[in-house]
Amino acid sequence: RDDATRAAQDTSRRLLETSKWWGSALKTQTKPRTYIVVSYGGCGSKMLAGWLAQLPRKYAKHVYHFHDKRPPDILRELPPPPRPSTRERDFRARRFPGGGRFRTETKPVADLDDYRVLYIFKDPVEAMVSRFGYGHCKHLDGDCGVEQSFPKLDVYAQQGVDRMGLLAFFEAYTSPQKYPIVALNYHKLWQNREAVMSALGLPASLASSFPERTETVRNDLTAAGENN
Repeated sequence: RDDATRAAQDTSRRLLETSKWWGSALKTQTKPRTYIVVSYGGCGSKMLAGWLAQLPRKYAKHVYHFHDKRPPDILRELPPPPRPSTRERDFRARRFPGGGRFRTETKPVADLDDYRVLYIFKDPVEAMVSRFGYGHCKHLDGDCGVEQSFPKLDVYAQQGVDRMGLLAFFEAYTSPQKYPIVALNYHKLWQNREAVMSALGLPASLASSFPERTETVRNDLTAAGENN
């Protein structure tokens, strides 16, 4: 089936528009917003954050990229990043200054519609093909042990233990919070681009500029850093 057929049979837009947050903390009006893109890695989060970061400031005020496994009880303000995100053509190489964790010491966000917390997820098997290694496990605050005994990907898969904590990560961001979290299924993004624009509070016309889909590949930058 083509994307148009899949989109017609998909319920993503209906779920969005029946959310208790729709029209209150999730408005469609265009304005400068702060975007926080969260994932457990290997899910297209840098692609999404990179695309948002290059939008005009009238749409995206600040963009952050987090691998924080704990959504906060209260959404708090984030200070402006110390410098802009980098602009490499390869989204995977980009850096997003400003820290990779939610804040606990700043004041609560007054208008939740000024922020968009975006949780992008992917089949965890595919995600691990792209982003696997001891360093990434530590980044996720997983059960990593010592680096010398951390398994290679094939052994990790055979062991059948979620030491990275991906399932708990998913459950944390798809459980009800005191603020909206927009959950984005990587596998459905391209058949629902206009609905994605609505969820992000962006005009539908920007859907045509959304990056093209690239299928799962081993992230060479990860491979080099993890030596695997």
